[in-house]
Amino acid sequence: MLISDVKEYCSEYYEDLDFWHAAPNRKAHFPYVIKTLVSESDEELKKDFICLAGQI
Repeated sequence: MLISDVKEYCSEYYEDLDFWHAAPNRKAHFPYVIKTLVSESDEELKKDFICLAGQI
């Protein structure tokens, strides 16, 4: 469910890129948005964005 929410956020961010990228507290999200949008699978996103217990 978390991956689904991340993908939805990234889609909404990208749809209104001028607005969100200009917001100081959201500008730093841009690289993660692009990485999410170009990822090939949910497994890739899990590996890149979700820290597993005991792993950093």
